[in-house]
Amino acid sequence: MIITEGQKVVAVTAVPAADAMSINSRVQLSETSKIMQRRIQDKLMNSGVTIVTRPIHGSMRVQSSGRIQWLSRLRIFMEK
Repeated sequence: MIITEGQKVVAVTAVPAADAMSINSRVQLSETSKIMQRRIQDKLMNSGVTIVTRPIHGSMRVQSSGRIQWLSRLRIFMEK
């Protein structure tokens, strides 16, 4: 109706795309979690907190029903 009257219609992005992501799988949940963790870490580091992370070297196997919780201690088994 607005267009047929010759008026201009414009789409407006109200939020960043990352804020409107849907979560339909564990992969998407992980991606969303990383975005939120990064935002929280940025806020903390900008206020003077130092965050130290240790990368995981080698390969890791977790059963399909397994969970890795925050501050978990992981034992890495290297395949020969």
